[in-house]
Amino acid sequence: MKHALFLCIAVTLLYSCSNSGTESASSDSTQVSAAEEKKTEPAIVYPYTAGYSSDFKLGDPQHAKMLLDAWKHWDEGKVMNMRSFFADSVEMIWADGTHFKKNTADSLLRFANGYRSTLKAVTSKVHGWIPLHSNDKNEDWVMIWGTEIRTSMKNKVDSSDLHEIWRVTNGKFDLVFQYEQKPPKN
Repeated sequence: MKHALFLCIAVTLLYSCSNSGTESASSDSTQVSAAEEKKTEPAIVYPYTAGYSSDFKLGDPQHAKMLLDAWKHWDEGKVMNMRSFFADSVEMIWADGTHFKKNTADSLLRFANGYRSTLKAVTSKVHGWIPLHSNDKNEDWVMIWGTEIRTSMKNKVDSSDLHEIWRVTNGKFDLVFQYEQKPPKN
């Protein structure tokens, strides 16, 4: 009977020791997790200060959809169908330095349509886009990258890699910057 009592006490002691060790380990890991959560990342010191903003988050995907629809209308030669995408007053700076200063969307589209009518075909290969929202400026933008392949009326084919930045104000485009380079030669 002594052996059974001793065995019962030993098992109880072992069980309580292993249980308290588990609770302690569990408690320690909870403390470590809480401490890890409280860690803050060190502040990043950039070598430049942004002239416009460095505080962006992802923007409204509908703005990107609107821009992709505009590009599609351009490809299809339906420039005037883009009117609903533009604010009444628009500014655009093309890659060649042409600056369409604040003017009406209708006059921008007539100007763009005149150029588009000199092309037999346009095909865009879109590489990527991203809608952005500048938190500190409270402005929305869409950036797009792609290759535009143009065929002239004389069947001469030319292409450019484009990067465009479109500002959205009250759900309409009102400012566009375009950057262009020739694709690398194979």
